[in-house]
Amino acid sequence: MKRLIFCLTAMLAVAACQERVETTPAEVTAQIREFAAEQCGVPSDQPNFQPGYLEVIDLSHDKRPDFVVDYAAIRCGGETSLLCEGDGCRREIYVSDGRGGYGLAYGRTARGFELDLGQAPPVITATLAGEACRKAPGVQPSSPTPVCEKRFVFDPIQLVFIEKPRGGQATEKPAGPTPPED
Repeated sequence: MKRLIFCLTAMLAVAACQERVETTPAEVTAQIREFAAEQCGVPSDQPNFQPGYLEVIDLSHDKRPDFVVDYAAIRCGGETSLLCEGDGCRREIYVSDGRGGYGLAYGRTARGFELDLGQAPPVITATLAGEACRKAPGVQPSSPTPVCEKRFVFDPIQLVFIEKPRGGQATEKPAGPTPPED
């Protein structure tokens, strides 16, 4: 009986995983695969997607799924993730526009990443390194690899995360549609 319950549980878990993959919008899947393949230097069907690479949330509160992508859980072939470097791993958040489309609301390489959905509006606290921190307050400009913590607040009108220092005004630098950092 225990074995039957275990088998049924395993079958349900596989079905749930397949359903999530099948319901990820084609445009989001294509962007994830394209970026991973470009970074891996292989065709877009070659990156190996590990458990945890995709988290489904409802950030925009439109009852459509939004997606958090963790490139640390994507492998280039059998190798450990080549998508992570000294500055950290890329994280992306794709948000539904409420009309069936999706946009990149956040896309940065970070050593640390925390998305707090309990705040209104939601906030990302990211530990960044390298060029992203060169002009940050309190960072020594001569440091070979400066590290800083930055805060990004979700703008529900623009559907992007905007950098906002603690207790300060938002900067005009969205953390959304930015090219991959080198």
